[in-house]
Amino acid sequence: MFVKELLPEIPHTTINQYAIRNGCLKVQLKRINHYGICPCCGAVSNKCHSQYIRRVHDLPSGGYRVLIEITVKKFFCAEASCICKVFCDRLGNEIAVYARKSNRMRKQLLALSCCLGGNPASRLSFCFHIPASPSTMLRILKQQPLPVFDTPTVLGVDDWALKKGEEYGTILVDIKQHQVIDLLPDREATTLQHWLEDHPGVKIITRDRASAYADAAKMGAPKAIQMADRWHLLKNIREVLKKILEKQGSVLRQAAYLLSEIEEQELKAENHSVNFSESSSTQVKNEPADKYALLFEEVQQLKAEGLSNRGIARRLSISRNTVNSWVKQKSYFRPHKLVLSATEKRWGYELRQEWDKGNNSAKQLWKHIQDQGFSGSLSAVYRVIKKFPQQKIPLPKPAITNWTNRKVSTLLFSHRDSLNEKEQAYLKVLCSLEPKLEKARQLSIQFRNMFTNKKPEKLEQWIIMAINSGMVELKNFATKLNQDFDAVEAGIKMEWSNGPVEGQVNRLKNIKRQMYGRAGFDLLKKRVVNSTYS
Repeated sequence: MFVKELLPEIPHTTINQYAIRNGCLKVQLKRINHYGICPCCGAVSNKCHSQYIRRVHDLPSGGYRVLIEITVKKFFCAEASCICKVFCDRLGNEIAVYARKSNRMRKQLLALSCCLGGNPASRLSFCFHIPASPSTMLRILKQQPLPVFDTPTVLGVDDWALKKGEEYGTILVDIKQHQVIDLLPDREATTLQHWLEDHPGVKIITRDRASAYADAAKMGAPKAIQMADRWHLLKNIREVLKKILEKQGSVLRQAAYLLSEIEEQELKAENHSVNFSESSSTQVKNEPADKYALLFEEVQQLKAEGLSNRGIARRLSISRNTVNSWVKQKSYFRPHKLVLSATEKRWGYELRQEWDKGNNSAKQLWKHIQDQGFSGSLSAVYRVIKKFPQQKIPLPKPAITNWTNRKVSTLLFSHRDSLNEKEQAYLKVLCSLEPKLEKARQLSIQFRNMFTNKKPEKLEQWIIMAINSGMVELKNFATKLNQDFDAVEAGIKMEWSNGPVEGQVNRLKNIKRQMYGRAGFDLLKKRVVNSTYS
């Protein structure tokens, strides 16, 4: 029967009847066996004690929820010495003891709870027709045991914040498989040491430069190769450059000021050359054509094509009255130039003196000559000052850029070819003011090139140069590198990195934020590890 194939495999059962009611497919099964096997002693018994109906939810079918009702028998145990006097008949491997959901339905709910948690998974389960409460989701997740894994040969170690600034844990990642294998409740050296002792076989350990993890790896897995992560090392050298720049605040500001002065001088020179070229070109070229004459010709051409006056005005964006007057004309003539009256000419000398003093407001000039006896209108003053030379607008001065320690450290750590012209000019001015910064730039680029070109043999020479550089920050950094020399050398020449660990830490933080800090470490560990292996 087709319905039988949709149900989980339950031995010794037959379908009694099935029906669909209220969006639920209810299937009634009946056991056909006449004996049972005791789960304690394994004795076979055919002496029936009683029977009852057991209800089990299963995966949906055709958009309907599925409910299985099974008539289950209880038997007396035939073995007198058995502690189990009465036992219930078992329903196979698909339905666990006391379970109200089939195993395959529990797997679906487990996948939802691992990915989404309690409340979101519960809301989504109703859409999938496998409804479950948030408590049920979390209970299924807590009951799921942690997966069994093989000890990784390449292990990634890093810390993560359970409560930032106060409580931290440790994440362990299989670098080859990109899987989280365990979470530790703290970042102490002894905790990681005990874990490594309980899981022998780790050959390579990638880590940051934390001393606790270095000591733990040395004690727990002495034969393993420790490898300092490249990204953390390059980040450390950037932090060293920032510390150096913190003492050079006045030099940074002075370099920015000098750069702005250079840009201002270049802008003035460029403007002078442009003005010179424009003036020379106007002397050679003829007087340009009047724009109104060209507009007049366009009006005449459009009118000849049959376009209306309103359409011409709309197309050329001019007044309709202008189009009406131009259509009536046969040729274009220039408007008459303004002619100043004798009175305007007489007061023009007074207006020009005030104009040259910087008073360029027409209303103020009008009031000034009115006090001296001028009886003309404001428009007359406009007619006069229209002929006066306009003042040139001063060129804007380039703004002084704020070069922060972080930005300048990026410039010092970058090759000059990757910088734009302004950044290269600033670096040139800065290094000319403070030669130590040029030396720090060269050392930082050499340090980065060791990782880019995989030249671990240059590490020892670089450490000596940094110690003798005369900068305390570089000297301290090089001294610490020398103490962890083998791990840094391995980080330069080996292909592995802590990148997969950083990605898993980011995923862990996302899961932790979804839980709003209400769940403890154990539930977080179940979600992170089980979702990785699911």
